[in-house]
Amino acid sequence: MKDIYVGLLANANPIDYYDLFLTPNILKYITEQTNLYATQCLLSSDSSAGSRNHLWTLVTRDDMLKFLALVGWMALVKLASIKDYWRNHKLYGIPLARTVMPRNRFELILKFVHFANNQTADTDDRLYKIKDVLNMFIKNYQNVYTPRDKVCVDESLVAWRGRLIFRQYIPNKRVKYGIKVFKLCTEKGYTWNLIVRGLSATERNAYLKKLLGENDSDSSAPSDSDDEDWIPANTARRHQIANHEDNSEHDEPEDSEDTGEIAEGNSEVEEEV
Repeated sequence: MKDIYVGLLANANPIDYYDLFLTPNILKYITEQTNLYATQCLLSSDSSAGSRNHLWTLVTRDDMLKFLALVGWMALVKLASIKDYWRNHKLYGIPLARTVMPRNRFELILKFVHFANNQTADTDDRLYKIKDVLNMFIKNYQNVYTPRDKVCVDESLVAWRGRLIFRQYIPNKRVKYGIKVFKLCTEKGYTWNLIVRGLSATERNAYLKKLLGENDSDSSAPSDSDDEDWIPANTARRHQIANHEDNSEHDEPEDSEDTGEIAEGNSEVEEEV
């Protein structure tokens, strides 16, 4: 069994651990897909001569690192809108964003950031826009750490209030709107593998059986008409997950039209353009 590998010293910087997961190949892939998508949009759109789209220049590795750093920071430091992070007014007094990159540059990257080639991706897959990058991260989770004998499958709700076909609404949760994921975790909470609840029941069950080393001939596997949230037989928490889902999930109110902060920022760019 291996623990956090590559011999990191006790006095390693936080960025050293960050780099174990956001590896150069992931950063390179996101940068390439973002530049590709921006180019496709500029070649196919009818942008006016005065559109800010024409200010676009290719994103570099450093640009993408700064952009991702700002997005992560914005999740911790909440302001009403993206523009507020660049304001000079003393009421805000947060100069960090201005020192990292101009607001126009950030908003253009936010508009074009992409994780898949729309022209070649399998659009029947609900996760096609993020699947490749998600799989890269999962591979890094598994390369960095091997769990011991105590693991569990648990569910988690990733907060999200934007428009998404498989967004969940669970009224008795603290976070009521979000994307549900099933995670294979260690006893200390390390996520070793995960599956997003956006797949079909057949895809999800096959993936979970593979994740847990189940035999394909397991007679407990249901048909497509069975409970879509079935968890394989030997999963220690399968009843807890199934019961929780049966009791807590409800249809999402039709009149909910909330959007996330980043989504608002993206819409704001399009309106200004």
